[in-house]
Amino acid sequence: MACCNCFRSSAASLLLPSTKHKSTLILLIRNEEALSQLGTGLFLWDRRNIQQGDSFILNLLHSKSIFAEEKERWMFETYKPSGGFGLMVLPALLVGMIVAVAISFLYQLLLNLIPFIYINVLLTVGAGFLLSIIGISICSWGHCRNRMLGFLVGLMLAVSFLGAKFWFQYQASIPEIRQAVVQELLASKDFQVTQEDAEKAADSFVKTEYSFLEYIQMRVDQGWNIGRRGGGGPVAGWFVYLVWLIEAGIIAFMAITGALSQTATPYSEKLSAWANEEEIVMSLPISDAEMVAQINQATTVDQLLEIPIPKTDQSNIFAIYKTNSIQGQELEDAYLTVELLELSVNSKGEQEKTETPLVTHAILSSEKRKELVENASLLQEALADYRQAVDDGSLENDSAEGELSDEESSEQA
Repeated sequence: MACCNCFRSSAASLLLPSTKHKSTLILLIRNEEALSQLGTGLFLWDRRNIQQGDSFILNLLHSKSIFAEEKERWMFETYKPSGGFGLMVLPALLVGMIVAVAISFLYQLLLNLIPFIYINVLLTVGAGFLLSIIGISICSWGHCRNRMLGFLVGLMLAVSFLGAKFWFQYQASIPEIRQAVVQELLASKDFQVTQEDAEKAADSFVKTEYSFLEYIQMRVDQGWNIGRRGGGGPVAGWFVYLVWLIEAGIIAFMAITGALSQTATPYSEKLSAWANEEEIVMSLPISDAEMVAQINQATTVDQLLEIPIPKTDQSNIFAIYKTNSIQGQELEDAYLTVELLELSVNSKGEQEKTETPLVTHAILSSEKRKELVENASLLQEALADYRQAVDDGSLENDSAEGELSDEESSEQA
């Protein structure tokens, strides 16, 4: 803060004396606008006046990082996870894995009832979504801000889910295999066996011969049907392994992504609480590329809060200003995110949304947060007045009167 106060003070110039030449003006800073030029090479020097004896000046000019460091010092801060976590994350993970196993049981039942790949894909995505919710909940309850731990949470959920799914399917196949062995023995003409002997032989076969690996091989050989029942032959062999790989990828990706998204959520180390109260402060219509450039080029919080002025209130592109904060803690820091939202219509006539992040979790003090809300409110009022003027036709009348006045002035001239 001392550095900030120094640069915000009145005009200051840095003069470095030379032993053989007059003082050389190295840098002139009069305001924050000049400061924003640091790191871009827009500062004044006279290289001809630098002599070998001016070691301080040479070190200053030859250091490629000094101006970048000075600019970095003035750029707005963004939230970065601390890497910490609470003790509750481990018991929460254990509970989450149990829930994942329960979901896996229902999942494999549905897969057996609906043996079609197209529908199975939807079931897989649905299961992955549930696992992502579990991962978010685990990291939230466990106050996990550690990305590596969040990754492991998602991975453990995926492994528990997939492992349980294959094990449940293996166990479900045992009665079918046992019954098939019994029927085969009873139908055999080579030797006569009683029902009791056939059942004992089937039990022995299941325990000693029908292993988990045997089940996997059987599934690979049988494969799945594609399309309607009886509408086409089953696909088997390497295609089964490919399907399992895709299934595992979807489950793992969604579970890990869910857990990691929570670890990246702003968190107050001071209050030990998540800043999960999200508020959309403003939806700013974007009328030209300069508005986006102004947001992208902001290097300070003050520049970030200078909301660009649109030329019109109607657009299919919007800059969404939203804040994350701790509920009921207006005096604590908030976190500003600005996303570019583009609305379009595809060939089917359906509306599509494209979101592009411009600023992610910039730290705002309580004062800056109020300033953002005030600026957004003023701009919203101005846009509302503009729309009212357009609807009433007064804006067109004012424009016509202005053009007429300009013509009369030209004639008089």
